[in-house]
Amino acid sequence: LDQSLESEMRDVGVIVESQINTELADVQRQMMSLGTSLADAHDQGVSGPQLVSLLVAAQSFDTHYLQMRLLDAKGTVLAESTAADASETINPIALGFNQEGKPYVSEAYFSKVFNRQVLQISVPNLDAQKRVRLLLGARFDLATEFATLIANSKFNASGYAVLVDGEGQVI
Repeated sequence: LDQSLESEMRDVGVIVESQINTELADVQRQMMSLGTSLADAHDQGVSGPQLVSLLVAAQSFDTHYLQMRLLDAKGTVLAESTAADASETINPIALGFNQEGKPYVSEAYFSKVFNRQVLQISVPNLDAQKRVRLLLGARFDLATEFATLIANSKFNASGYAVLVDGEGQVI
């Protein structure tokens, strides 16, 4: 029975991990598309307040985005929108990855600003020559995103699943 249960748990773990990876890939695709639209708007001379309005509009369509920040290639903030009274600082590791033209996804961590488990997700927007145009970063509500996935995972009559971060804290 123990070996059977262990095997089933491993199988469920693989399925859940696959679903999480699929969700994260979808989020990155959404952000890349939004980043292209924002970079095009910026290139057309759209003002900072108008860029903020575009970020606010994007957040209103998906409340998992707790904070969004648009940066130029040097890392200067062009626009920012947040669901809280405060915002988290720029993640220097994410900035470095993005300035090299690479996307970045942090480990899950507890945000004191948002009082929940989040991910820092950021993507660069590149031109045809693969030069960085703009950077789009977001604090993403991990707990809410995966609550339904985890809530529907039941084992036998009384078992359940939880999602934990790298330090073993329940997300």
